Amino acid sequence: MTVFNLTADLVTEDSCRNGDWEKAGFLDESGQLTSKKDNYTFSLTELRDLLGLYWERSSDTWITATKEMCNEFNTPSGLWSFLDDDSVDSDVLSGQISIHRPENITDASWDRVLKLFKVA
Repeated sequence: MTVFNLTADLVTEDSCRNGDWEKAGFLDESGQLTSKKDNYTFSLTELRDLLGLYWERSSDTWITATKEMCNEFNTPSGLWSFLDDDSVDSDVLSGQISIHRPENITDASWDRVLKLFKVA
């Protein structure tokens, strides 16, 4: 079975002023950031909740979706749970999740993944 690594970036008001993200890392199955790459992989079935988002090609090897935190009553859940972070000093503005191309799939298979996620 083909599995995918996910990475995520958390942007706060303070980090935005500095032109960077506040936190970044790999995502675990609970939607929390971790530094461990190989311990957390996702099948396409597990990524079904991410279908329907606006995906952009960030490079030849990953695609990215962004979620804005414009509604203070919007509690992030699932893979977006990393946005609900009380350890940061300023308000969370947005987050990004990236799906990375596995090394073991062909160009044709990656093209099918891009088509499934309707990559712009």
